[in-house]
Amino acid sequence: MDSIKDRPVFSFGEIVWDIFPEEKKLGGAPLNFAYYIGKLGGNSRIVSALGNDDLGHEALEAVNGCGLRTDGIRILDSLPTGVVRVSVDFNGVPQYDISTPAAWDEICWTDREEILPLVRNAGIFAFGTLAQRSRRNRECLREMLSQLSSDAIIVFDANLRQNFYSREIISESMEIADVVKMNEDEFPVISEYCGFSRGSPIDEIAGELVSRFKIKYLLITLGKDGSFVLDKSGKSIRRQGRRINIVDTVGAGDSFTAAFVWNIANGKSMEDASSAAARLSELVCGRKGAFCL
Repeated sequence: MDSIKDRPVFSFGEIVWDIFPEEKKLGGAPLNFAYYIGKLGGNSRIVSALGNDDLGHEALEAVNGCGLRTDGIRILDSLPTGVVRVSVDFNGVPQYDISTPAAWDEICWTDREEILPLVRNAGIFAFGTLAQRSRRNRECLREMLSQLSSDAIIVFDANLRQNFYSREIISESMEIADVVKMNEDEFPVISEYCGFSRGSPIDEIAGELVSRFKIKYLLITLGKDGSFVLDKSGKSIRRQGRRINIVDTVGAGDSFTAAFVWNIANGKSMEDASSAAARLSELVCGRKGAFCL
């Protein structure tokens, strides 16, 4: 079998249009991850679904334009392409209204043999929580994961949104994953779900999470305060955030995850991988939008 870095990289989940008052932007954490893996040199594709509508056709063209394979994307007549209406509150904090139902609630293919052969040789397989709001998607995702070879790297990016997650979904996902990523807002939520006090030190809780769920690498992005990475041996790396000119942070966390995982797949050390992840996320923060490379 080919080495992990030479095998396809799959990302399972939502493709959405973020609708702002003045414009719309194509996005979704799984799509962002797939985009950055592709830019780093991976054979990347996304498993998702779009509606057979104007937004879906435009999204499919844009995904093609990013150089990503589209043979894992279903086109549905029955459901619309997903949208997220974005507004900003008085404090400048974005608020998200995620449409439901959407085409990506039905990623599950009717004929499993159309999609399962695509994922059996995956070297990396990434997923999050949002697309698991649909029971059928959860079932389909578990079936895909069961097809992976034992050396494939399974990546879980928590990406908690609105109320579209649960203790059960988070726990089951962390039990499956080799690499788990969360941000500074998600870390206390997940910690509390797992029975830890919010006041406990980050390294103490992170160590318990890695031990409990047999995680190989736990990634915690901390915004302007940098990042924290811990491996299964207990080795940790805390990187302080650097002063940079931030244009926007869209896709920064996804780029961090992609760069870390891609470097690990290429045999790099945790230190080198976390350094590459920090550099790419800083670059993305200095440019507009997720698709900026």
